[in-house]
Amino acid sequence: MEVDIKLVLTVAGMLASVVAASAVARQQIKVLLEQVQDQEQRMREADSRSDRLENKLEVQSQRVDVLSKMSDPQLLAAGNRELSRFEVLIAVLRDEVSGLKKMHNGAHPNVTGR
Repeated sequence: MEVDIKLVLTVAGMLASVVAASAVARQQIKVLLEQVQDQEQRMREADSRSDRLENKLEVQSQRVDVLSKMSDPQLLAAGNRELSRFEVLIAVLRDEVSGLKKMHNGAHPNVTGR
C-alpha cells in the first residue's frame, strides 16, 4: 500500500477533527460540571432553608399545643373550682381568727396569775 499525499491529508484532517472535537467536549464537560456544582449548591441552600422552616414550624406547633392545653375548658373549670374552694376556706379562716380576737378582746390575758 502506497502512502500518497491525499491519504496523509485525509488522516491529518481526521486527526485534527478528533482533537478539535475532544477540545470542544472537554470545554462542554467543564461547563456542565460547573452547572452541576451550581445546582448542587442551590439545592443545599434550599434544603437548609427548608430545615430552618421545618424547625420553626415545629416550634410554633408546640407553642400552639401548649396554649391549647392551657385553654382547655375542663382544666380551666377544675382550676376555678379549686380557687373557689380556697376562697371559701379563706373566708372560714378569717371568721375563726376574728372570733379568736373577740374572745381575747384583741389581747391575750395573763396566764401566770392563776
